[in-house]
Amino acid sequence: MLHRTGRLLFMLAGLLVASSAGAQVTGLNATSLNATGPGATSSPTAPEPFQFTDDARQALESLWRTSTDAKLEEVACLGGERRDGVSYITRVARVDTRADSMNASAALSISQCGAPQWLGTVHTHIAHFGGQPYVTFSAPDRGVMRAWHSRWKADGVFCVLYDESHAYCEAGDDSSGDTRYAEPTASPATR
Repeated sequence: MLHRTGRLLFMLAGLLVASSAGAQVTGLNATSLNATGPGATSSPTAPEPFQFTDDARQALESLWRTSTDAKLEEVACLGGERRDGVSYITRVARVDTRADSMNASAALSISQCGAPQWLGTVHTHIAHFGGQPYVTFSAPDRGVMRAWHSRWKADGVFCVLYDESHAYCEAGDDSSGDTRYAEPTASPATR
């Protein structure tokens, strides 16, 4: 248990983009969705454990904007596939529920985001702690993750969006960490 909850966070050091059949996937050492097809790249190091297509990134960006505009947590299902230790997020579908910034409804996300159609869930953390974003799962979040796993008998993929371009994600017991799901928006001073 200590291993699961005591994982060290790692920050995404860079952003690489690879293309495969028109889909954009990002990660530290990005590989295409089809590593043997057109646009495949090879890398001597392991790929980023969470990679997102353009459509998934756009949906996550929209989820974040909707959440911050309404000052409410938003929840969505994550779809795609897990292969060779990598979670490829290709689909995102918003769960039609609203909650305050500390308590997104779990029952709907557990029932609507089930395996095998979905890998798991994502939700926003718009609340701050000590002026900083809350960048990992809360104790109630972990309870929802356990309930999802118990209901669907599958290792899930769960992410929490904690700013306009970053998420903390976990997949089963074997991969976790911070990842970039979107390009950061340039500040007015850098435009």
